[in-house]
Amino acid sequence: MNFDPIDRDSAVPRFEQIANALRDAITSGQLAAGQRLPTETKLAEQFGVTRMTVRRATRELRYEGLLIPASGRGMAVRPGVSEATPQLPDSPAAAAAEAPLIAQAEDSRTRLHALARDVSEWGALVSDPAMAANLLRTLADIGLAQAAEAASLRTALAEAKARAAAAERASQTAGETLAALRTDWQRQRAEARSDLDAVRATHAEQLAHVQRSADDRVTCLTEALNAEREMLRALIRQNPAGGSGLGNTRAWEGDGADAT
Repeated sequence: MNFDPIDRDSAVPRFEQIANALRDAITSGQLAAGQRLPTETKLAEQFGVTRMTVRRATRELRYEGLLIPASGRGMAVRPGVSEATPQLPDSPAAAAAEAPLIAQAEDSRTRLHALARDVSEWGALVSDPAMAANLLRTLADIGLAQAAEAASLRTALAEAKARAAAAERASQTAGETLAALRTDWQRQRAEARSDLDAVRATHAEQLAHVQRSADDRVTCLTEALNAEREMLRALIRQNPAGGSGLGNTRAWEGDGADAT
């Protein structure tokens, strides 16, 4: 695989930038377990540095237990490294909670690899059986401590996942409740609008009925008044010399005519 040149303006030392790039490639699986790294010359060309800088970066990764000497020359990824790298969960909340725990577990795993490498190197130098036994007991104690730490990390990871799952369920429940409230509010608003339209229609109909009744009443009264006037005129014509009473009748007729 190919690597981008390092950032020469960065405050991070060049060998650390190279080590970080190689470490990311190993833990992400881009460099598979057992895969041989490109030669120092090729890595120096890709990163734009000297071979000594590349050698210092690979030495750091070897101390971390990520690299081992390859057959012949060069370095290779330690078997089982990339496969054992924990993967972050899909949930953002769970990822935020588990990231520090996963980093701690990765650090413990790296230290175990480095310790196992050191033990294998020391074993060839130890000739005293008592010293070898003491070294093995020390390694066993460290292994037990690391196992307890791993169990604690697994428990913390399970709790973090449970909290993340509970938060997601609560968020989903809140969303469903909000959707139900919104639906109910929309239904009530539609019903209120329908009731208002019905009330307006009823009032309009009642007002029209009252208006028609008033118009009919006025028409009836007008027709009755006109009929009464015709009767009075007929009486006047039948009694042309009716005296004071006739005069009063004529005056009333005149008043009525004026009112009309």
